[in-house]
Amino acid sequence: MKKKMHHFGIRICMTCCLAFCLTSVAQETYFIGFQETVGGTNFAYHSPYSSNEQSLIIRASKDFKPLEWKTEAVPSTYKDETISFVWLYGFNTSPEAHQYTLSVQGKKLLTFTNPANNTNEITTVESPQGGKLSFRRTMVDIHDDQMGYAILTIPVKLVQKGEPVSLKIEAPDNQSSSWYMTYKVSLKSEFSAFQLNTITKKNDQLFHTVRFNLVHLGKPIKANIGLNNENKSVMVKTGLNEIDFLLPKVATEKHLNAQIRIGDELQKLDIVVKPVKEWTVHLVQHSHTDIGYTRQQSEILAEHLRYIDDALDFCDQTDDYPENAQFRWTCEAAWTVREYLNS
Repeated sequence: MKKKMHHFGIRICMTCCLAFCLTSVAQETYFIGFQETVGGTNFAYHSPYSSNEQSLIIRASKDFKPLEWKTEAVPSTYKDETISFVWLYGFNTSPEAHQYTLSVQGKKLLTFTNPANNTNEITTVESPQGGKLSFRRTMVDIHDDQMGYAILTIPVKLVQKGEPVSLKIEAPDNQSSSWYMTYKVSLKSEFSAFQLNTITKKNDQLFHTVRFNLVHLGKPIKANIGLNNENKSVMVKTGLNEIDFLLPKVATEKHLNAQIRIGDELQKLDIVVKPVKEWTVHLVQHSHTDIGYTRQQSEILAEHLRYIDDALDFCDQTDDYPENAQFRWTCEAAWTVREYLNS
């Protein structure tokens, strides 16, 4: 499917809280997979999009209703034999397998299983009716669960042109907390940029960071991003791509030229980078005596006596340091000091 994209020539002011998006007038390959909620349990959870946490969740338990939602409308002029939709998903990773059922327009299309691990970046399930569902993992969270982009490709004969497609996911009643989520975000291809409110020190030099966010809803493709005289060639994956540029620290506003080229399409920007307020951060060592939290008093005393020995050694080692850099230690509990003096 080939669709045209407009060229842009736009000037933006870069601050830590302002981002300007260049949005294509049409999807390159995939249509919006989530447009409207029909039914299901609402849930807030982290996702690859820091600005979006709202989702629909289902667990492998009878206590949770099926997830139902609608895609964007299929163009009445659409002529290809298959059509693809993309949405943001979340899935718990567990060796305990649970099967989920995906229905299209009220008819069962295929079943899929929660991932046992995060070894595969892409997992695809095919349907005997000709459709397929792919999960492209782009994020693994601290719980080892995965998030990413789900891409559903189905024969056009299964949908009604000019109308949205109804999608539904059901789970078995396995009395399990195993879960799947569809995030309530309408994905769109866009190119944005913003200045991080930070200063980075590298090789004894200070730099600003300008971050380019590129949401690509087509197949992986090579792109070239340029900022002033620096260029980066990157492989743009399906979904959100973050590309950072380091710029020498500025004392006053500075105007820069940026551009991105994907295939034959070129988009240009004029960027204004502003100074970032600098702060001096003082780090103060702190400890807390909590006898009994890790072990009993009779067992932990020897450790606390050793702590005081070490502290005194560190004080000796920093005797020649400037006064404000000499090591200091506060004994928070009199009990440890008394026992130290007695021994």
